[in-house]
Amino acid sequence: SVSGQVRLSDLETSIMANGQLDLRLLSPFVRGSGLSTAGTVIPRLSVTGPLRRPNLDGDVVLTDADLRLASPRVFVSDLNGRAVFERDNLRIESMTGVINGGDLIVQGNLPLRGGPLSATLAATIRGMALQYPDGLRTEIDSQLTFHVGEEGEVLEGIPVVQGAVQIVNGSYREPITVVGGVLAALQARANTVPSPVVPNAGSGLALNLIVTSTDDIIVDNNAATAQLDVDLRV
Repeated sequence: SVSGQVRLSDLETSIMANGQLDLRLLSPFVRGSGLSTAGTVIPRLSVTGPLRRPNLDGDVVLTDADLRLASPRVFVSDLNGRAVFERDNLRIESMTGVINGGDLIVQGNLPLRGGPLSATLAATIRGMALQYPDGLRTEIDSQLTFHVGEEGEVLEGIPVVQGAVQIVNGSYREPITVVGGVLAALQARANTVPSPVVPNAGSGLALNLIVTSTDDIIVDNNAATAQLDVDLRV
């Protein structure tokens, strides 16, 4: 429900909003990206001050939310948390859930002031099962930060994902058809029309990740039997 007033004489606002939103209502709008949503959002907000630059206070509570991504297969369940609006800032307090069977904790901060977007989100993941790319099965722990650079930073306005990803264990046991794979690659290349790449500082995603493995990744199929150690920077 929404109640309040906006004075026409000076455009001062005083509005209260609260209620409950079923996240399944968002599914038709995000289905094209392979994402489905469920759960409940409970807003308790107040909007005060001049209409041209209102003050937003209150909180939004997320309960029993589910997010499902088709590719790569990622399923976040039992997501619960609280975001607090503090006038010019949105602070995400500890948000917890389960991601592909592992533990997920998310915290963050999003300034709401005018100007270029800047934001910081931190995610801690423990024991997440992942099958990506196809055939490679791993269990990972990670400490990641998503950051959009502020004005004056080297990567101003560009989203950056940085942190550490640790592969606890992994295996690749899918058989490989060498001839079929080569033909598929050649066909894909023949059907691709090259286009010039135009650098754009305002788009794209920058990565700064350290990927390591605790135990060797086991490769055991018709092409090879091996144990691989991972230590790389992306």
